Amino acid sequence: MDSHMKHVDMIKAIKDIYIDLPTNKHCLDIVDQQMSLKNHDYLVDSILVTGDSGLGKSTIIGELTKKYPNKAELFALGKRDHVPLITLNMPVNASPRILAAEIIKKYGDPIWKTGTLNVFNHLLQQYVTESRTQMIVIDEFHHLFGVCSMRNGTPNLPIRGIHDWIKNFMEETKVPFLIAGLPQCNDLMRFDPQFARRFKKRFRLSHFSMETELTRKAYTNFLTRFWKEITNLDIGINDIVDFGGESPEYLARLHAATSGNPDKIKELHISACLNALESGRDRVLIEDFEIGYMPDDGATLDEKEFPFIGNPFKAPIHQVKSHINLLPLAA
Repeated sequence: MDSHMKHVDMIKAIKDIYIDLPTNKHCLDIVDQQMSLKNHDYLVDSILVTGDSGLGKSTIIGELTKKYPNKAELFALGKRDHVPLITLNMPVNASPRILAAEIIKKYGDPIWKTGTLNVFNHLLQQYVTESRTQMIVIDEFHHLFGVCSMRNGTPNLPIRGIHDWIKNFMEETKVPFLIAGLPQCNDLMRFDPQFARRFKKRFRLSHFSMETELTRKAYTNFLTRFWKEITNLDIGINDIVDFGGESPEYLARLHAATSGNPDKIKELHISACLNALESGRDRVLIEDFEIGYMPDDGATLDEKEFPFIGNPFKAPIHQVKSHINLLPLAA
C-alpha cells in the first residue's frame, strides 16, 4: 500500500471515531423511547436537535442509521421490508411535494419523481404502514431558510407549507419526526407554535467549555478518550499529544485553535498526524499541531467561535488565555 492510501485510511479512521457524549447518549435514549411508542394510536412527541456545525448532529443520525437498519422479514404471504427509520437531508428549495418525493425515494420507489402531492401522500401512508416505519429523520432542516426567509417575524408561505405538510403527515400516520439543523431552526419553532408543540423533546448541542471546573472536566475527559481511540488505531501512529492529560497550557492552545468544536478537534488531529507521518515519525508532537493549524478567516464561523489572530500553538501563552476569556463559552 502506497503512502497516499495509508493517509486516506488514516483520515477515515480518525473521522470515524465516535465518542458517546452525555448529550448525544441522552438524545439516542429518547429516540429509542419515542420509537418504541410508535405502535400506539396517539402521536408521540417529536425531537429537535440543534447546534453549530461540527457539534455532532450528523453523528447522532449516523448512529441511529446503524442501530435501526432495514430488515427483510418473512410473513404468511411472502416477504416485506421493515424500514424502522427513514433518514434524509432537507432538500434545497424544498416544497411539500419535493419533500414527500424524497421520502418516497428512500423506500426505493422507482417512480418517486412522478405524481402529484395527493398521490405521494397516499403512497407514503401505504409505505409507512407496510414497512412499519417508526420515525422519520430530516437533517439540515435549516435549508428551509433557503426556500424563503421570514418577514416581519412570520414564516413565508413556502415555510408554512412544509410545516403544515409535516404536521398533517404526523397526525395521519402517528409517526414522529426528528429534525436536526443549525440554531436558526429554533426561530422556526418560535414563529409556529402549532408546529413547535409537536417537538417537545429538544436538544441543543454545545461547544466544549473551559468556563467552569465541571465543563472543563467534561472537555478533558472527551480529549483523553479521543486520544485513546487514536492510539488504538492501526494507522502508523504510536504516540500523540493527550490534550486532556497534558499541561493546562496545551489545553488552552487547543481551545483557542478549535473553540471546543469536536469536528475541528478531529480535523486538527488529522493534520498533525499527516505531518508526523510525512516526516517519517510515528510520534505526533505539539509542533505538528502548530504546523497543521489552519487559521479561519471568519467566513464560516459559527455563533460561538471567534478566530485567534495568529497561530495559538506558537503565540505567547498570555495572548492565548486572553483570547479564551473573550470566547462566548457555553454555560
